[in-house]
Amino acid sequence: MLRKSIRRIKGRNGTDSSESGRQSPKSDNSSLGSNSPLHIPSKPQKLTNGEVKRRVKKPKSHTEEKPAKKKFDYIVHTAWVHRGFSDDVTEVKKLLPGGDLLTDFQKDKFRYFFFHVLDLNSDNVISAEDFEKLNERIRHYMDWSVNSIQYLAMKEVHSTFLECFLKTAANFSKQDDDEPEVEQKTCVTIDEWIDVWGTLVGTAKKLDDFPMWVQYYPKILFDIINRSGTGVITKSQLKYFYTAFLDVGKLGEHRLEEITNNAFSALTSGGDIRLTYHIFKLSFLNFLLGKQPNGPGQFIFGTVTPRTATCMFPVDYSAMNATDEDIEPFRHEKLEEKGSRRSVLV
Repeated sequence: MLRKSIRRIKGRNGTDSSESGRQSPKSDNSSLGSNSPLHIPSKPQKLTNGEVKRRVKKPKSHTEEKPAKKKFDYIVHTAWVHRGFSDDVTEVKKLLPGGDLLTDFQKDKFRYFFFHVLDLNSDNVISAEDFEKLNERIRHYMDWSVNSIQYLAMKEVHSTFLECFLKTAANFSKQDDDEPEVEQKTCVTIDEWIDVWGTLVGTAKKLDDFPMWVQYYPKILFDIINRSGTGVITKSQLKYFYTAFLDVGKLGEHRLEEITNNAFSALTSGGDIRLTYHIFKLSFLNFLLGKQPNGPGQFIFGTVTPRTATCMFPVDYSAMNATDEDIEPFRHEKLEEKGSRRSVLV
């Protein structure tokens, strides 16, 4: 049994323990005494991974160290460069009055808005006083409190409304920079009113082309007329609106009923459609952009009567009253050349 143990140890270590002269502090064979000439070494002690790494790891030399990676800092410098003004650079142009961009009927509609909706004190100007009185009339009619969201939103829109017109009208008469500044405007005359609307409406083609306060204004008007909040304006609600806020109510019951019937028929296409907010918004857009009295927009604030008679396709009856000598006979050759005829008898 002792020989087998010795062979097993020699097979593991490759050397004889007796020849190495090493004696393990502890022997696994307790049967042998300490005075025995043969001592069997204990099993080799297992090392942990950390101990193996510490023993195997070699100290780093300076030549083996890798250079640290450089970190780059990105610094962006910005600067504003003023190129100045010259002929080939876009310059700030002076705002010109836009009254010439409106047709006669558009001017009639905006004059009606000026005199019959806002200027109820008949001082021929629009100022903060006119909008304050309008706000109070609407607040009492809608039974709003001074802190209600609807009333505050309406005041904000009307304040922006007046501020836009005052600033734009002031730019019309603004002098050169080397001259003293003109006094700040507090009111708008009828001519300035038309010119400012011309700058807003002249180049617009849809409601999104207008300032935000103009886009929100039809919503305010619709909520005021549709006091019940059903989402559809009725004929009686339209009549109450004309009576409470416009001077149409001063024309008498018969005239008021006639204007209401005509307006409601135009806004609802003879009663075929319901006057919802979408239809009302399109009608308000027609009030702004309609160049001729062919749409429902002229009935938003009552009935706008054109100051000058307009006809899209006028008929010339002069040939019917002309003599035989003045009448030019018709020939097919005349179709190939441009003549001076204005009408043809057929």
